[in-house]
Amino acid sequence: MPTILKEELHRIIDAPPEVEMPAVKRFLEFILNLQEGEKNFSPEDLTEMEEGFAQIRRGEYVTWEDFNQRHGL
Repeated sequence: MPTILKEELHRIIDAPPEVEMPAVKRFLEFILNLQEGEKNFSPEDLTEMEEGFAQIRRGEYVTWEDFNQRHGL
């Protein structure tokens, strides 16, 4: 991987506040597991994901900024 790309990835990973690092770690592990083929979604998982995508298509979501404002973050 080119050094410039690695540097950019490190910058992106280091950007969130420390309190968000566990979520960043879980997300990266999720991505790695998908690439390794270790993660298989159950039919229930797939149904829940499709329901979530349908909600997004209907406009039933909150932006990250709105979420933070509503919860005083």
